[in-house]
Amino acid sequence: MSFPTNRSSWFPKFLVFSLATLVFGHLSPSVMAEPSANPSAYNLNILHSNDNHANYSGFDQKNKICHQSICPGGSGGSLRLQRIIKALKNQYPDALLLNAGDEFQGTLFWRVHSWLPTFLVLNALGYQFFVPGNHEFDSGVATFQAFADQIKAQVISANLSVKNAKLRPKNLAPHAIIEVKGRKIGLVGLTTSDQNIYGDLVGNQKNQPFELINEKKALTASIQKLSAQGVDIIVALTHIGLDQDIKLAAEVEGLDIIVGGHSHTLLGELPNSKGPYPTVVKSPTGQSVLVVTGGSHGRYLGFLQTEFNEKGQPIHWSGGPWPITDQTIATLKAPPESLTTRVFLDALSLSIQNLLSQKVGQINVPGSDKVLEPTAYTCRQQECRSGDLVASALLDSHPQAQIALVNAGSIRAPLPVGDVSLGDILASLPYENFAAETKISGQELLEVLNYSVQKDKGHSGKFLQIAGLQVIFQTSAQREARVKEANVWNGKAWKPINPKTKYNLVSVDFLAHGGDGYEIFPKLKWKISPQLASDILTLYLKKEPINADYQPRISFILE
Repeated sequence: MSFPTNRSSWFPKFLVFSLATLVFGHLSPSVMAEPSANPSAYNLNILHSNDNHANYSGFDQKNKICHQSICPGGSGGSLRLQRIIKALKNQYPDALLLNAGDEFQGTLFWRVHSWLPTFLVLNALGYQFFVPGNHEFDSGVATFQAFADQIKAQVISANLSVKNAKLRPKNLAPHAIIEVKGRKIGLVGLTTSDQNIYGDLVGNQKNQPFELINEKKALTASIQKLSAQGVDIIVALTHIGLDQDIKLAAEVEGLDIIVGGHSHTLLGELPNSKGPYPTVVKSPTGQSVLVVTGGSHGRYLGFLQTEFNEKGQPIHWSGGPWPITDQTIATLKAPPESLTTRVFLDALSLSIQNLLSQKVGQINVPGSDKVLEPTAYTCRQQECRSGDLVASALLDSHPQAQIALVNAGSIRAPLPVGDVSLGDILASLPYENFAAETKISGQELLEVLNYSVQKDKGHSGKFLQIAGLQVIFQTSAQREARVKEANVWNGKAWKPINPKTKYNLVSVDFLAHGGDGYEIFPKLKWKISPQLASDILTLYLKKEPINADYQPRISFILE
């Protein structure tokens, strides 16, 4: 089953209501800043979120994605987030509300309704500034343009170039100035320039519509322009990852705060935190630069309070992430939920509930009655049962193929054990990836496999789930030598990969176009199928109940 390409033609007409989206949040009231004793001090408050990935309903009591307007007893979700934002804005009306990107992709809300609910969500929440994340480009130029021009927030990205002027959103600027309590605040947007994650949409080739220049160069140029206009408090709103944020803070002068996203990093005094909130970095001249980011998937709303001296330098700060929970709502005595938002989300979820009720197959695992693996991130580090099934389905659908490869980053939720619905499949494979077939030499295949694993078995979306192959990795080895053994099934027995032999490979078009940094793939001649990977998996599961136990296909040398 494929969904219509033109989503607007079947998107319910009455869904043009306002809405509210989930984000990030918790900050203990005990760490809120007290009024400054310095009469010349200037206070700036910032609320921020990042990497929501279409989690508009949040999570249920078992921490599974909720597909209703709200799951009682759960956490996250647009309704809870909207109430928390309103409560904090009532107390701090001049607080800036910033979004550090990657609102697109990740749940059935995106897969079923595309970008339309996304801009309604952002508008209802009242975001003032938005930097595009890498996933905002997944559906092409026209979708990005339409989305950017429909959101009320100013879209900023100093290092993003749209090559065709006709396709450049009118609402896109490199930086912006906003006056808050009588003082000019400059904001600069930065989108990750790592072309390995974009496929064929971003780059310097003629047929690539977007180009992203070096972040440091773009940031420096914008700071100079803002400073020339008398702006001495500058905030970078970035989607480049915490490590790159820290690096920029240490290298670029004139920056005061970085509000970031992309790495899904949680900061603060919370479980699974990766550092303090804010993380303080010294600039080249020794000034403190405050770096914050708010986790991911709408679990938290970041809240940073900063006091500046007359020169626009941070001298005092406090804050942390507020959890998007009922407890936070009670603590803040948040206003009631928006009826408009509730009706809108209820309408969105109707079609999703229908998909969740359509059984397409059954998956059995001895001794298990839950899901095939704890989270989809398991598939980024090792063989996983969901990955086995997706790769096996691709291989089964292409009779000439000997090998199937699928990047773990395309699997966003584990498949369930027992009855499997169409909604389960679309939740697991929300991206519209088409199957693609080619011939690849054994030498090229070995290079691909070597590239697929991180040193010391680190997590990465580029990690490949496989079918028709058995591979043994040694991740501590140099990249070009991490494959210690690799065999292909020839129909009767496992045989070592012959570097000179050509093999028939089936994969997905994201990889065919060079996504996740697979430079070899775009050099091959591919035949793109009209079938989506999710449709192929649906047909595969409809044939008969599947026993999903490990083959095993992938193993690692323990050291």
